[in-house]
Amino acid sequence: MRSRKSTLNFDQAASALYGFKGMSTDGMEGEEVALIIQELLEDIKMALTSSHKEKNVSISGRSVSAAFYGLQKMTCESVVVEELLIQLAYAIELVPVINGQLVGNVLLGMQNMDADSSVAVRMVLRALTAQVDKSKDHILMTGQNFGNALYGMKSMSSNSKEVRNGKQKQKMRWVP
Repeated sequence: MRSRKSTLNFDQAASALYGFKGMSTDGMEGEEVALIIQELLEDIKMALTSSHKEKNVSISGRSVSAAFYGLQKMTCESVVVEELLIQLAYAIELVPVINGQLVGNVLLGMQNMDADSSVAVRMVLRALTAQVDKSKDHILMTGQNFGNALYGMKSMSSNSKEVRNGKQKQKMRWVP
């Protein structure tokens, strides 16, 4: 990988992850995908570290949503994806107000991931659940948001507490 003169901010790195929709760290292209994700992960770590130091800096829900949307074909069997999920769980905590699109895309992005075998997936689910809990209002979800969320949870068993808690939330309301 060539060296870069500057790093990407969180929004830019999340936009880059969005472009990985349909790609995986498995198979023939997997090694190259993993190397690029590793570079983006370093940028995300740097952006989140500076956000933490600056206090009161928030992360855009739209960017977090885009990052997860690009992970749809990824599995948590890759170390770099596990590390990325840990950072994105922290990013979810920094989103000031979540919406239905964020909830749907976070879960959709993890459709090939298993909460039973991945600490990082459970961390994301805990962060998302905490955000739903602290939401002052109902989170309005369209049919598309609900569909994405349900499809994203298709391979998650209810063995983990984090999955069961997420399925029991009542703060989400469908809007036609």
